[in-house]
Amino acid sequence: MPEIERRAQAAPLVLILGGLSATAPLGIDMYVAALPGIARELDASVSVAQWSVTAFLLGIVAGQLLFGPLSDRFGRRRLLLGGMAGSAVCSVACAVAPSIEVFIAARLLAGFFGAAGIVLARAVVTDLFEGPRRARYFSMTAIIMGVAPVLAPALGGLILRWGSWRIVFVVLAAISALLLVGVLRWVPESLPAERRSSGGSARSLRVLLRRWEFLAQVLVLSLAAIALFTYVSDSSFVFELYYGLSPTGYSLVFASNALAMLIASSVFGALAARVRPARMLAIGLSLAVVTSTAHLVIVALAGGVFVATWLCLMGTLAGLGLVFPAVTTTAQSLGSDSPGAASALVGAGQFTLGAVLSPLSGLFSSGSPVPLAGVMTAGLVAAGVCLVFSRRTAQASRDIVAGS
Repeated sequence: MPEIERRAQAAPLVLILGGLSATAPLGIDMYVAALPGIARELDASVSVAQWSVTAFLLGIVAGQLLFGPLSDRFGRRRLLLGGMAGSAVCSVACAVAPSIEVFIAARLLAGFFGAAGIVLARAVVTDLFEGPRRARYFSMTAIIMGVAPVLAPALGGLILRWGSWRIVFVVLAAISALLLVGVLRWVPESLPAERRSSGGSARSLRVLLRRWEFLAQVLVLSLAAIALFTYVSDSSFVFELYYGLSPTGYSLVFASNALAMLIASSVFGALAARVRPARMLAIGLSLAVVTSTAHLVIVALAGGVFVATWLCLMGTLAGLGLVFPAVTTTAQSLGSDSPGAASALVGAGQFTLGAVLSPLSGLFSSGSPVPLAGVMTAGLVAAGVCLVFSRRTAQASRDIVAGS
């Protein structure tokens, strides 16, 4: 364990785990601008090509539910290596896909194997660290993961400017290969044989789902993810089509809001030793609910004000910058007897609800920021209600125990 601790403190470990956590935004944001070109070259409609995004997200959900519990039984390192190797191979398959059917199937498998990095990065942090150090490392990986949605579209756009969409997937394959090398070099096996579970994967998931406190954290994170997914998928339409910003102008707005989220995550890490995650979760969720509600009221009454939309969304993203590491830290601590299974449920819930419900704003789109603000606010208010209810339920249970 001392050797593991010494290696775990190295900066490369944080970078590698952050990179593994960023598999999803890199895998999506780098190629969405290429969807029209993919559709043309593979003789498919854009709507059919968009199914590749859905397939990738479904692969991520399924992969997390499989790799997380399995890692509690067989260890983290071998599954991480297999996942990154599989992700690299599937990205190459995307690059050479001769048809849209092959492309979508390869994207499904790329999400499935890439999920190993997402789910096991959280499990490794849970294995190696406790208390404030665990919270600090979760905040560091969250910061790295938060940079990905900012850099990925720019990198994808640069590649498309000078080359084919197929090169995007060659680059994604190279990133997976680099992460594979990073795992080999800097990520130790964090779960020794004597600490591994002998139970089945499904049993571990069922045990965690019966714990109300843990399940409440998963629900809070999943509902808050609706706001984040909605923002990422729809904000470009609001700022470019409704407010008339150029793509460059929108990139600056997106980057400034992402910076606010990164700063908030940094604050969480800096205060982890002095402020409980539960308190920072309450502060972050309150900030997100207030700013998102204010945004909804303003755009509903005034029809949209650019500065108000920008600042309110910045406040909401800052709040989420506290919410995500706080919930992850708390949930992983509550499920520390099965960190892989806990990480699987945390990630699967987040991607499932966020990916399925965030398109609602598109269904009700009227060319204004109202649908965006409405769906984001609904998700955040639901997360707040869930958090308040869970805390009152937990307090009532403690009162019953104390009185018996």
